[in-house]
Amino acid sequence: TWQTVLSLIYMGLVCTGITMLLWNKSLSKNDASTCSLFFPVQVFVSAFFSSILLSETLGMAYFIGLALCTGGIVLNFYSKNDTTQISNNISC
Repeated sequence: TWQTVLSLIYMGLVCTGITMLLWNKSLSKNDASTCSLFFPVQVFVSAFFSSILLSETLGMAYFIGLALCTGGIVLNFYSKNDTTQISNNISC
């Protein structure tokens, strides 16, 4: 029906569009390397809320992906600190 089409357009444009606009605006205030660490967080938060609010089940694949993404974020964080330390040693 036309009500269904209008509600889908509303959810697509208003709900998703405004949240993505605010998300990207808030991330634009940080460096690109810092912003890249937050994009996996968006997926985890939405899956978390869908399991709570919509009673969806999270399977083993979700938790494996969560571990891989979290590991990538941690490795990126520590490699960034090591690179800064090495460049400080070279310039001295």
